[in-house]
Amino acid sequence: MKISDITINSYRKYSEAKYYFDSNFTIMIGDNASGKSTILDAISILLSSYILDFGIRSAKHIKPSDVRLKTFKEQELVNVEPQYPVTLEANISIHDQQKHVKRELVKKGGKTTRIGAKSLIDAGNKDLEKIKNNTPVNLPIMSYYGTGRLWHMKRHTDFLEPESKVAAYNNCLDPNSDHLEFQKWFKTQEAVALQKRIEIPPLEAVRKAVITSIPDCKNFYYDLQANQIVLEFGNEEYSPFDNLSDGYKNIVAMIADIAHRSARLNPHFGLDIAQKTTGIILIDEIDLHLHPKWQRHIVNDLQNTFPSIQFIATTHSPFIVQSVEAKNIIDLNQEPALNALSNNPAGLKVENENNSLEDITEAVMGVAVPQRSYRYQQMYESAKEYYSVLQSVKEANAEYKEELKQKLDTLVAPFSDNPAYHAFLEMERLAVGLGKSENKKAKK
Repeated sequence: MKISDITINSYRKYSEAKYYFDSNFTIMIGDNASGKSTILDAISILLSSYILDFGIRSAKHIKPSDVRLKTFKEQELVNVEPQYPVTLEANISIHDQQKHVKRELVKKGGKTTRIGAKSLIDAGNKDLEKIKNNTPVNLPIMSYYGTGRLWHMKRHTDFLEPESKVAAYNNCLDPNSDHLEFQKWFKTQEAVALQKRIEIPPLEAVRKAVITSIPDCKNFYYDLQANQIVLEFGNEEYSPFDNLSDGYKNIVAMIADIAHRSARLNPHFGLDIAQKTTGIILIDEIDLHLHPKWQRHIVNDLQNTFPSIQFIATTHSPFIVQSVEAKNIIDLNQEPALNALSNNPAGLKVENENNSLEDITEAVMGVAVPQRSYRYQQMYESAKEYYSVLQSVKEANAEYKEELKQKLDTLVAPFSDNPAYHAFLEMERLAVGLGKSENKKAKK
């Protein structure tokens, strides 16, 4: 399963927009409230069409709160009007067949339509029949990891009872899932492997996926005696999951969840589950809790561990942006384009990995003068304006001079803790005959 593009109309902040996605990895960047999470939510609604008839807790719909509101002002009266219909469309391929998927909320009090998503719903229902009849089928994974995804483990986990493959889709598109299902599954499989003294390929595939993705990790297992998940590192450190840092917890939980859902959906792939399972993974703020060193290679880690899965993620990190090519970036600070990915947002004709963090932060992410601190930049801008004010003194009358004095005091006040900065500007002030600042007078 892959998604090639999405078209959004009257959904939340978007009046009309269309974006194209790379078949392997897409990174969306933009200021806060630029619409990154909104696009992920819209994609999740369209993907859920595949499992609408599965009878599980993963179907998603357009909510009344998703309707774009437009403000009108007439005769000093302000009106806020919902903009119906809300329309989400995408081209999604599954089993090498292209499906055009459309979901709409046409009017207030209505329900999200299904008719435009019939081709993907039918594909899901055909796969569901194969599941029921135990007919071989390669099932796609779909998962959404939001900013509230940090995994808080439950200490006392019961063993998981046997259930349908369909259960692997439970809450898969809920961005705030707690991943308890993985812990239950992992504990059960470890116990079966020990009891029967056998190797369970799906279990080993999950273990391998985590070990491959986590730096210096040598083993990953469920300690039945301690009743918790444990990681072992190269220095022979034994670390229960609960003792890990938030960055490690976040990545271990996500990798384990992707691998375990893949294993439950496609156990016939054996030890190659992580490599052969296809699907779409949505990640909001992929850099969440990660040290910059890990941010540099997390994209590569995910691609190497799950090479057949398409990832669509958001980030605020220049380290993440530096790790991918410009073609893999959608810049939401720009106007939505008909071909967002073909438009290199940085204006750079070489790969981002060849550019410094300063280049990326300034050219791609829009941060002015990243080589200097924000405070330094404020001081610089204030000094420029200070000198501009001083230029007005020569032609000012007495009343205007008082206004200029107050403006100068306001400009330097935020930097009162920097005596050298203050002293220099004070000398310039005295030179044009405006006297000392009110701050200096107060100290006397």
